Amino acid sequence: MVASQKVSPLASASPAGQPPALAARLTWGEVGFLVLLFLALVCVVLSGRFAYREAALFQQAKDHGSALLHWATAVAAASEGHPALSSQVCQQPDATVEAQTARAPLTWAQCREQLWAEHGPMAGLANPFGAKAPLWMGGCERGHYAGRGALVLEKGTASPPGFPPSVSYASLGDEEPLAKGMLLRVVVCDPSGYGVRVGEVKL
Repeated sequence: MVASQKVSPLASASPAGQPPALAARLTWGEVGFLVLLFLALVCVVLSGRFAYREAALFQQAKDHGSALLHWATAVAAASEGHPALSSQVCQQPDATVEAQTARAPLTWAQCREQLWAEHGPMAGLANPFGAKAPLWMGGCERGHYAGRGALVLEKGTASPPGFPPSVSYASLGDEEPLAKGMLLRVVVCDPSGYGVRVGEVKL
């Protein structure tokens, strides 16, 4: 009676103890999966870097809005106790009010030009999203990606007597004069076109 011998399947399929050729090679499906996995990782890294860059630039735009709010707060503090604003507040926010001056109040367009002049309080500040990105807008537009980082100055209007107390805001027009007691709100447009509030101040 011949004794039965157990033969290893690995040894029978692959002589000299070498693994089978099919086991040593990747199939086309496996190669495709690895390629897709690699591409997905690259996309995740790139999207993360893009999101980080956009967030950093938007934070810079918010800092510019804070600088504008700081200027308006300094103007309000300097004019406290006076019936009007100084005609020099757009060049020097802590300027004292002139006695009995007959000068017409500055419009927002005139003030903005002085603020961003060579030696103005906001000199050198630009939209961090690029030279083609607007520094100012009349209002944030939803879905308007090109307006990201733009500043918007709004004027608050209180509700009339007899109505519940509230304040509604609208963009401050270029020809509107800056006046004592005006309520202002600084807004920055985000990449989605929504306005992000920075703060309010009463001149």
